Amino acid sequence: MHRLYAIDINVTMRDRTVVAWVVNFERESHSPETSSTLRFKPKHPKSSYSQQDESSKAAVIWDDPQSTLYVSVPSPGMVEGSEDGLDMLYAIRDEGNITSMVYKMAASAVNMVMFDTTHGPVNAADQLWISQSGGKLVAIEKSGKIGKIIDLQELVKANLTITSKISTTRARFAEEDFFVFGINVPQPTNEFLSLAADYGVDVSKDKPHNYVVGIDTPENAHDGMPLAWMVATPEDLRVFGQIVGVPGDANTSDQIIVYAQETEIMAKIFSIGKSL
Repeated sequence: MHRLYAIDINVTMRDRTVVAWVVNFERESHSPETSSTLRFKPKHPKSSYSQQDESSKAAVIWDDPQSTLYVSVPSPGMVEGSEDGLDMLYAIRDEGNITSMVYKMAASAVNMVMFDTTHGPVNAADQLWISQSGGKLVAIEKSGKIGKIIDLQELVKANLTITSKISTTRARFAEEDFFVFGINVPQPTNEFLSLAADYGVDVSKDKPHNYVVGIDTPENAHDGMPLAWMVATPEDLRVFGQIVGVPGDANTSDQIIVYAQETEIMAKIFSIGKSL
């Protein structure tokens, strides 16, 4: 079962923490088309559940300017009475002691990312981006409408998997998001290797499978090519976790810090310089 709790923290000795509202995603008692609030009503399920895929995990992102939570909920694996067993994406507005449904859609989100516009720059829409298992980046507007899709596999002409969290950044002169993340290409095609060579990767001897890539969204891409750069990882290690940026100063350039590993064998932390 998946539930989402909102907890208020009070500056008092008694009732320091209070549950403001709870959402039960598996057995919703409301109709998303007609009801404006999500209220928790406990029920005793009669349905049986199959074991859930451990790779599917719920995720939450908070959009402060809109007071909205984006919640990705994997299929509960319900055998009987399921809502088609679909992975779902919810946008839920926090209104204090109640909530309202902004939208609800069937979508499988491996990663979710949204640029925090609280402290700027706010020169572009703070839209939600999700990545899907087929190697697609999907932008979802605040209404729930799909704004744009970047097909990474079509872009690099090879099957791939996004292996890390997705980091996003913006420059004040840019209009949209710039993404940095790790990918694994299990079977590099000749077209992919040719593309990698064009970006400075040495494929004359080894054919790396793991890379860090920078993806520009279509509004910023030059000549319609969102792939800004790609770097093969040291020892062909797979990238994991969150990639972070460290700003430079007068004597050092900006750096991207990456963690990569081969399970139970070795791990490295390395940086990529701004000169890319």
